[in-house]
Formats: sequence, C-alpha cells, structure tokens
Amino acid sequence: MKLPATFEHDIFAFVTEEDRQRFIDDVRSNSPQAEIATNIDPVETYADRFLVAVRIPSKQLAAVKDRERNDMSNITFADIGKANNVTMQFENGYELSITKGSEGYSGTDTAEIAVLKDGKFVRIEGQGDDVIGWVTTDTIASVAYWLSLVDSSTGYLGAVRDAINDRSDEGVL
Repeated sequence: MKLPATFEHDIFAFVTEEDRQRFIDDVRSNSPQAEIATNIDPVETYADRFLVAVRIPSKQLAAVKDRERNDMSNITFADIGKANNVTMQFENGYELSITKGSEGYSGTDTAEIAVLKDGKFVRIEGQGDDVIGWVTTDTIASVAYWLSLVDSSTGYLGAVRDAINDRSDEGVL
C-alpha cells in the first residue's frame, strides 16, 4: 500500500496582482498536487499585499521557496572599478544601492548603501550623508525589506531609518 504524500503549507505575499498570478501559475505548472487559496482583495492586516496560501507535498515546498527567493530580476549588478555594486529596484520606485570595494565606506565585513528614488539620492533622517557606510549584512537585509514596503504616495521612511539607526557594528558581510 502506498502512503499518501506528506503535505505542508505556507503563505506568500505579493505587492501586485501580476506577481501573485505569476507565482500561482508557476506553482500549478511545477506542482500539480498543490492546493492554492488566495484572497481576492488585500486583507485588512495586509492592505498592501495579495496573499497566496499553498498546501503542497513537503518535498515540493522547498523548491517553491527557492524559486521565489532566487528571482533576482529586480537586481542589477555592476563592476564600478575598484568596487562592486548591486542595485535592488523595488516596485514602489525606490532603489537600494549596495557597494563593496577597496575604496569607499566599506570594510572586510561591511558595505556602503544608499537609497534612491527616481535616480536621485534620498537622505535618511538622522544620517549625515546620502551614502551610509560600514553597514552589516543584517542591516542591509532589514533596510531592503523595509524599503520594499514604503508607500510611494507618502514616502515615509521611518522603518528604514530605524533599521539603520538600530544597526550593530558586530555583524559580518
């Protein structure tokens, strides 16, 4: 007798309906056994997000997460002389520039970052410069997360500011 596959579930959040539909199409084509439920409109607690709940065989859930995590179409890589730069472009129009090299505001375990909007630097409240130096990977990840959630109509960057101000100099890059 064959035992039924073990199923797991997870919830994924998307900023646009197009991203959500792309994800659903990908899961359905790669995991036909998956069960999918969505909210038609953004729910109150996630008013700016479209949710997808997936019930899927355990072995396939990791693959789905990897495909989502490895979608780097919004990231641009550039070699800028003695440094390397990565720019993440978010749907709200903001960009996070991350630069690491032998010159500038980075060290062995840190990088420098800058926030941009419409190609122009955005100074984060409490910072003395447009470029913020010696930033750890944990802080970069936190800044990228909070920057991706900024409402482009208000441009309120308080959570980004807090992520930078709360940073620890003990992380590594």
